[in-house]
Amino acid sequence: MTMSTSTELPIDIINFIMVIAVGALDAQSVSSIALLSHHFRIVANKQRFSDLTFYGRPIRNKIHVFATLIEESAGYESMRGIHTFITSINLDIPNTCDADKLQPYTTIFKHLFRHDAVLCTPIRAMSLSMYNVAKLLSMDPALDISLRSLLRESHINFLELFQSFCVPCDLLQGSKLEHISLLGVSILSKYPVIEKLEPVYLKSLSVTWYSHPQFEIINLMELFGAHEAGHFSNLTSLTISTSSGDFANDLLKLSPRLETLTLNFSEGLNEGRHIPPGTSRVHLIGYSLPSHLENLSIYMRFRDHVESTLNGPDDGLLDADILLKEAVSWDEHLHSLLCGKEDHLHLVPQVTVRLVRQFEEKTYKSSIWEDCWRRRFTDAFSRCQTSVVNFFLYIDTVSIAYDSD
Repeated sequence: MTMSTSTELPIDIINFIMVIAVGALDAQSVSSIALLSHHFRIVANKQRFSDLTFYGRPIRNKIHVFATLIEESAGYESMRGIHTFITSINLDIPNTCDADKLQPYTTIFKHLFRHDAVLCTPIRAMSLSMYNVAKLLSMDPALDISLRSLLRESHINFLELFQSFCVPCDLLQGSKLEHISLLGVSILSKYPVIEKLEPVYLKSLSVTWYSHPQFEIINLMELFGAHEAGHFSNLTSLTISTSSGDFANDLLKLSPRLETLTLNFSEGLNEGRHIPPGTSRVHLIGYSLPSHLENLSIYMRFRDHVESTLNGPDDGLLDADILLKEAVSWDEHLHSLLCGKEDHLHLVPQVTVRLVRQFEEKTYKSSIWEDCWRRRFTDAFSRCQTSVVNFFLYIDTVSIAYDSD
């Protein structure tokens, strides 16, 4: 009696193998997989087009070809166009573009995130850099229309604007965005203030606000369509990178339903031995916390240089007493905010201190200082460590040798 065996693999196994293959093979091999069948074309295109970056001169020059491919593939009714596989894209529009060179971006904006298939991905994101937003949009009305349509009518829900100045204050109003990140952004306000505001119902917001501000709180509210007396009622996650206590406090007051709060600040001590007096950052967090807050993360970063004229690798520009007083101030402030407060019994506070020291190679002798500073910072947060439930402290020390020439 002879027995026959089937050499065919179950379709689930084949699919699993193909998913791994398209993630590991070269572009030509992935293209070959796409030609096998309609099903494997979808598998391959998800890998090829789901996450795209057009940033920097070499890649930016290919934007015209990419826009042409989008427009051509959109013309085939029987197959999904390549734009329907995009769930994340990074675009940089140079300020030197003339109206003709803006056309590819108009085409891309017209097609991005329109297909319902992208709804399978929780985050549909665009990272966009437009050095002078108002100037570029005024040069080509079609670009303005297509970008506003993308923000209001497509399935995009995450927008990162970086190195983008003169952003029209009404650009984001009425959009479906739920998550926004602003990094190196200035807002072009309208005077008088727009009477009819269309709110953006944000769930998360990340703002980087430098010492020389590009906008005020009122401009931020205008950008998101919030009335002066209103607040961000849907906002549950907020990240602030700033050195301004007033800006951070004002933004916190507008966010009563926060569940996650992240604060970042950095000190560079290249010019002298002391942190400037009166610049303690404990006031970034204010004197009360939102009652719904569950996660609080504070990141402190100190940069220090050790010069050859000093006595040794442990004598940098940081003054130990001043620096540790800053840490003790945070310990006292957090302890007063959190200890014994019933509203914050389930809050998980995390403090990360990162000290980066640069040594000249000839003075860089050992890393003994790292253990010493870890102990100093750990001791500085004694109150929170002993009295605050769920408190977590992480001390990170980094040594870098640099060429003095």
